[in-house]
Amino acid sequence: MDQLVKTRYADLYPEMGTNPIPLSINKSPDQYEKERRLVFEPEWHLIGRIEQVAEAGDYFVQDVPTFGVSLLIVKGKDHKIRALHNMCRHRGNKVVSTGVSSGHAHGFSCSFHGWTYDLSGQLAVTPDEDQFFSFDRADHGLAEVHCDIWEGFIFINLSKTTPAPLLDSVAEFADQFQGYFKDLDLFAHFSADVDCNWKVILDAFAEGYHVPFIHGKTLPEAITGGNNPLCHMQNIRLFKRNRSLSAMGNPDYQPTPLEALVGAKVGTPIFPALKADLDELPPGVNPEKNPEWGFDINIIFPLSYFAVWANGMVLVYNFWPTGVGQTRFEVKLYWAKPANAAERINQEITRVMTVSVVREDMSSLETTQEVYQSDAFDHIHLSDQEIAVRHNYELISAITGWPLTPNKN
Repeated sequence: MDQLVKTRYADLYPEMGTNPIPLSINKSPDQYEKERRLVFEPEWHLIGRIEQVAEAGDYFVQDVPTFGVSLLIVKGKDHKIRALHNMCRHRGNKVVSTGVSSGHAHGFSCSFHGWTYDLSGQLAVTPDEDQFFSFDRADHGLAEVHCDIWEGFIFINLSKTTPAPLLDSVAEFADQFQGYFKDLDLFAHFSADVDCNWKVILDAFAEGYHVPFIHGKTLPEAITGGNNPLCHMQNIRLFKRNRSLSAMGNPDYQPTPLEALVGAKVGTPIFPALKADLDELPPGVNPEKNPEWGFDINIIFPLSYFAVWANGMVLVYNFWPTGVGQTRFEVKLYWAKPANAAERINQEITRVMTVSVVREDMSSLETTQEVYQSDAFDHIHLSDQEIAVRHNYELISAITGWPLTPNKN
């Protein structure tokens, strides 16, 4: 056993068991429909940051392909942030056209027939209004969806009825990050459509076992090496539905010449260990206050993920299922606005490296799903370091009734 591991996680969480997980849960159309109805629809989903809509009239567009909708996130004149369907109430045209991701507006006008809405979504102008029958503008505003904010993160919920409070969804994190996330600028945003089940993608980001192998060239010994060659987690914490993992950084990592130059100018290394006062961190960030900490992974059930890096970056993933074997994987990178050229270069290095790392992950996931569709084998075996992967399957099984191998250990 690795010297970093003081005890087995299976002993800390005996209710998780140790038996294999059936592959059928990732390839059944009936199971996917159950997940869509029972897992995705009732839950809150993290979609952005308040800094993206800092001023009245600021907006961004968020597509949610799982439900086939486009949302308009906008700050009104009353400074309230709303989530509105990006769909004109006349004939359904988008009021913000495809290809426009963000901007500033005084209102939104449909390009098809000119129906115009104010920043709160109310219908303000209807050309040729007297030609409509029994028509009241107040009944034809942009449809609003549930929207709430936690620690500056914007969440939406597409339930048709009043959902449980957002704080119920982030319960274990609620008081762990107070005041930590602020002044974060979105500096990179990209997505990819991947031919695999959403759980297969999420699995890949809930363990470090794969890092020294598939990322052996892009992350050479940055978060492995030294006394942690197989990227064992510093800590894994399972909650009722959410989970957190802390990954170590390698303090002996030797940066490339470019990384060293930028790090010297910025004052913070591109890769850890952390150069900050550990005592000043909130309890949810590097909870063990390990000076060799690299980053924390936080997964909010079911489809949202935010990672806190030692250098101050915040990375957000969304795993939007679009079919039993298809997922829209979305990546957003946040950091403080660059104060100088070195910080801007630092961001660009991070953006390029993130794209490379994600591509490496994606290269294996589609072939994994392809193999899952065969009858070559019907279960996967998980190590103790993959207990956060197991946790997700246990949750899905409990909600949807899909049977897993009985865990009686």
